[in-house]
Amino acid sequence: MRQENLAAPAGSDLIMGMSYLVFCALILSSISIQAQVRCDDIFPAKRKKFSLPADHETLLLTGQRKSQRIEISKSFNLLVWNIYKAREDFFWDDFNKLQKLADISLLQETVFNLPACDTFRNIASTQWTTALSFWQEEDSATGVTTGSKFFVNEYDFIRSPDREPIIKTPKMASYTKYPINGSLEELVVVNLHGMNVTPKSYLANQLEAIEERIGNHRGPLIVAGDYNTRNSGRNKILDEFAERMGLNILVLKNDARKKKLDHILARGLKINKAEILTEIQSSDHPALWAELQVE
Repeated sequence: MRQENLAAPAGSDLIMGMSYLVFCALILSSISIQAQVRCDDIFPAKRKKFSLPADHETLLLTGQRKSQRIEISKSFNLLVWNIYKAREDFFWDDFNKLQKLADISLLQETVFNLPACDTFRNIASTQWTTALSFWQEEDSATGVTTGSKFFVNEYDFIRSPDREPIIKTPKMASYTKYPINGSLEELVVVNLHGMNVTPKSYLANQLEAIEERIGNHRGPLIVAGDYNTRNSGRNKILDEFAERMGLNILVLKNDARKKKLDHILARGLKINKAEILTEIQSSDHPALWAELQVE
């Protein structure tokens, strides 16, 4: 809808105009709701192993919807972490400790089943949005999960155009948008798991799909996660994507990685801190941490 066509009507036309806007809001709301499911809607249903969820089942919501908004004058903490499907026995100890401090969490290789739904639901003051990739077992799915202690006004998923070999499954990205208190701008956050055992062109195709989805956004932006940049060719694709989108690849303190698979890319944000949490050892990927502030 073009803004210049929204001149305020007068007299009786005002009522009609307001009714029209309410009608539009209800339509948009219904579209949004149809695109989302909750844990209780999808579990404990059993699905075929390695099958893909239907589009209307791909975006999974759990936890507590928040009303708090991002403030220009306050920093917020970002966690980026491939959690290795929570395989380590002491993972939940690390995870619960980090969740007390993180305001936005971008997790890759999450596993969702009925017990996981209950666990995420009970984490205080956080809403979780998961883009499911595929059913790894009959009663368990995997994907990427974004947790937020801020109000989220838009959700979406971006499925990779290509598939991983053998089991033919996609990689996923989740899209969340956050209003900023006192500003007309909004923060967009993309949480991605990059194509892995594939030609590097598949990663390029995935980033192009993400770029197509967010390319018109002109405000603050974060695109972070496990890019699977295991060689120079893939790193070149990452650099070119960052340049096209005007994103900075954050330099992380304590970064002794031989292969840098995980990255935080950002623009329109002040970087107060960016580091690897070396004390966190409950995954095969390091936990990335940043303290950011809207400029």
